[in-house]
Amino acid sequence: MTNAHGVITASLAMVTGLAAQVQLSHVGTIDLTSTADPANPEFIGSAPAAIAWDGAVLYAAGANRTGSASDTGITRVASALQGGQPSPAFGVLSANAQFGYTGLDVDASALAAAWDNGVLAPEGIQLFDAAGNLRWSRSARG
Repeated sequence: MTNAHGVITASLAMVTGLAAQVQLSHVGTIDLTSTADPANPEFIGSAPAAIAWDGAVLYAAGANRTGSASDTGITRVASALQGGQPSPAFGVLSANAQFGYTGLDVDASALAAAWDNGVLAPEGIQLFDAAGNLRWSRSARG
C-alpha cells in the first residue's frame, strides 16, 4: 500500500466514524397545508419545494406542480414550533408548469431565494430582508 492509499483509507475511516455519531431528533411538525390553496393569502404554490430555518422562523417556498402556469411564493412562519401561522406570501412570481422556487437560505438579516422558470429569468436569484421586502434580484436560472 502506498502512502497515498494509506492516508485515504485512514481519512475515510475517520470520516465514517464521525458520520455515525450524528443523531437527528424530531422536534415538531409544521402544517403547511394552507399554503397550497390558491384562495389563501399564504399560497406559495401547489407544493412546498424549499425551506430555511433560523432556529425561530421557518421560511417555505413553493413550486408549481400543475400542468399550467401558476403563482409561486414564499411564506414566513414565526414561532413555527409553537403553532405559528404562515404569513401572506411574498416574492410571488408566476411559474411555468413544474417550476418555481428551488432553494432558500437565511441568516440574521436576509433570506436568499433561488427561483427557476425553465429559462434564464431576472428573478432567478433574489435577496429579501427579514420582513420579506425584495432587496435585489439577479438574472439566473435558480
